[in-house]
Amino acid sequence: MALLDDVKQALRITGSEHNGEIEDLIAAAKAEFVRVGLDPKKVEAASEPLIKLAIINYCRAQFDWDHPNIDRLQRTIQQLQANLSLSGDYRAQEGE
Repeated sequence: MALLDDVKQALRITGSEHNGEIEDLIAAAKAEFVRVGLDPKKVEAASEPLIKLAIINYCRAQFDWDHPNIDRLQRTIQQLQANLSLSGDYRAQEGE
């Protein structure tokens, strides 16, 4: 399943009317995670479960900003960001 489909499933969205907005959110999430020092190749592939979860939660928090658990979603994103950026397995290598 493509990342767009995974995010749409998490958002409980069917159809394609929001695809452009969701694709923009996915791109923003990836840019944010690269900005904090995650490996750009791993972020772009989004095949690692923790990176995929971080992207999905980022999209959920941005798309569904009036979600009743928005604070928890934002804390989860921050926690994943911090943990992944501290892990040698996910951190960008020097020169990337």
